[in-house]
Amino acid sequence: MPEMQTEILYNGGRVIDMKEIKFRAWDTKNKEMGVVHILNLDSCFADASFHNGRTLKGHIGTDLILLEFTGLKDKNGKEIFEGDIVKCDDIIYIIEWRNNYSKYVMNPIKKEIGKPREIDAFNWVTGMGYDNTLIIGNIYEKPKLLNKE
Repeated sequence: MPEMQTEILYNGGRVIDMKEIKFRAWDTKNKEMGVVHILNLDSCFADASFHNGRTLKGHIGTDLILLEFTGLKDKNGKEIFEGDIVKCDDIIYIIEWRNNYSKYVMNPIKKEIGKPREIDAFNWVTGMGYDNTLIIGNIYEKPKLLNKE
């Protein structure tokens, strides 16, 4: 997929942002991950493109499920998005947004391992405790990784 920042439209204008905002989109009908190019908050529609050159203007939440870029990368430099499944210290986690923390967390698949691990961006960037994190899939394309046994 081509790398690109998502253009966000709201109240007929373009939103100016302070961080790199990117979204991926899961096409619920064709079961395929794409890149969001335009996100229109007024109409709740997004324009996405897919590997085969196909494009889709779809309704957010029905046709397309949006997954936001966390602003972080794994040990190989791959961008980490909401819904990614990562492995860190031999534990498998799902990257999730938690309103009660107001941040992304690494939520362990096996609940007996412990509580969600808050992602501290400073420690991530400096490599303190996250330098061996690796994306191994995402919840839509590789749901078998969620097997809790």
